[in-house]
Amino acid sequence: MKYEFSSNLKLFASRARRDQRGQVAILFALSLIPIMAFIGSSVDFSRAVTARSNLQQATDATILAVSKFAQDGSTAAQIKTQAVAYLKAVSTDPYAAIVGDPTISADKTKVCLNTSSHIDTAIMKIFTINQVAVSSSACTVTNNATFEIAMVLDTTGSMANSDGTNSKIASMRSAANQFVNYMYTSTTLASRVKIAVVPFAASVAVDTTYKSAAWIDGQGQSSWNFYSPLFTGAGGLATNRFTIYGWLKSINSNWDWRGCLEEQAYPANVQDTPPNAATPDTLFVPMLAPDEPDPTYKDSKSKTQYDPYTYYNDYLDDNSSTCTGAQPTGSTLADEATKQSRVCKYKNGTRTTSYPTSYGPHYGCTASPLVRMTNNTTTLKAKIDSLQAAGNTNIHQGFMWGWRTLSPNAPFADGQDYGTPDLIKIIVLMTDGMNTWSDTNSALDGSEYGPYGYYNTANARLPTTNRNVTTSAGARNAIDALTKEACSNARTAGVIVYTIGFSVPTDPIDSQGLQLLQDCAGNSARSFVANNSSSLISAFAQIGSSIGTLRLSN
Repeated sequence: MKYEFSSNLKLFASRARRDQRGQVAILFALSLIPIMAFIGSSVDFSRAVTARSNLQQATDATILAVSKFAQDGSTAAQIKTQAVAYLKAVSTDPYAAIVGDPTISADKTKVCLNTSSHIDTAIMKIFTINQVAVSSSACTVTNNATFEIAMVLDTTGSMANSDGTNSKIASMRSAANQFVNYMYTSTTLASRVKIAVVPFAASVAVDTTYKSAAWIDGQGQSSWNFYSPLFTGAGGLATNRFTIYGWLKSINSNWDWRGCLEEQAYPANVQDTPPNAATPDTLFVPMLAPDEPDPTYKDSKSKTQYDPYTYYNDYLDDNSSTCTGAQPTGSTLADEATKQSRVCKYKNGTRTTSYPTSYGPHYGCTASPLVRMTNNTTTLKAKIDSLQAAGNTNIHQGFMWGWRTLSPNAPFADGQDYGTPDLIKIIVLMTDGMNTWSDTNSALDGSEYGPYGYYNTANARLPTTNRNVTTSAGARNAIDALTKEACSNARTAGVIVYTIGFSVPTDPIDSQGLQLLQDCAGNSARSFVANNSSSLISAFAQIGSSIGTLRLSN
């Protein structure tokens, strides 16, 4: 009985297992339907999410591009026409479309756009679901802020070169004027914008009417006025540089101060440090390029006499005028230092005949005077139209004077206080080149004169890590460091920085220069590279259209 019972039990179990496999098969077959539906919905849902994200990006780009037309008085239907064309251009989705007309608020400060699209399903078709719809919307809201803008524009000699269509400076003038036009033809922006124009080359100039301004050292209070080896031999003959300019003008009527200024000492020259007569070295000293020695010094190594341009800026005879006593012969380097530093030769001096006409006391001062912040479009456009190309590139100088035009502090104090509600300060910096401060064969100075003086007198004006400069490459690195630090400090103060590198194929900006511009902006989205005239105009236009608007995605 035991055996039979056991055998019957095994037989029953075997049959049950066979019956169970059949049930499982049926259950599995039935469960495939929801499993396949789940898998299909997951795959198609993922594709829909991607499509929706792409549609949102295209919608955002479209509303940013076309909302400006509302401010110019365009109707919703007209804006839709522009939106349809723009969406088609920026989207790869063949089903992307504008839904209805854009909506425009009564005061034209808010414009909204709705879009739609769909995906064709891959797996859900099995369940007769052929499409999944996606939609998007975005609005731009015109910011009610006021704007203080400095346009810092490169007017160096290379801007005379061709961009393939025009001279680069002609293209820049056109792009900058269109930027001004946009700001002041926008009905919602015009009353809330002030703009400064700051041309720069090796230095920046202010109007010469500031000669008696309290922030300029017209009285010789700063130690930089007669800083060795520029004018060490003042001896009471002249108390300031304007006195020397007065003498020079009597020798040559063109030798008058043109408005350029030497830079403050570091770190004031990378900060919004106001000049203060109580601290004389913070005052701005008028640039006056010294008369460099007559070319008679013999190199102690080569025993050969330098050519007439060893000293770059020799424009006066060293042994003429009111100078008395022993005359330096030029046979030693000490004689060269004496010849360069003597102030007496400027009074009733004699002009040399061999110097190029571009040299003189104003050497390095080629930029047109800046225009302080104003809403007078005639003044702004007249300045832009007058810009000419000459001189080397000093981006740090352009940037700092651009920042100073926006500052609530001296020298101009035109800007509202930092942190003022609904106030946005902006610098738009455009350059076609790289920082340049050239070395020379000069036995005494080692470089061209500029806003930092000479290489051998510049240490106090350079970052601690970039001093004792002896080469053009080292000088460039020093000015790059100043530029980066100044840009960073301005951004920390709340200034928004846009940069445009005008890098044409025949005259490109190198990788170090392009990186400097991106670092200065602090955000790659605010750093543009233009390769021709049309892309330069486009860069200015994109910056203009982004000012005063805030995208809100829904």
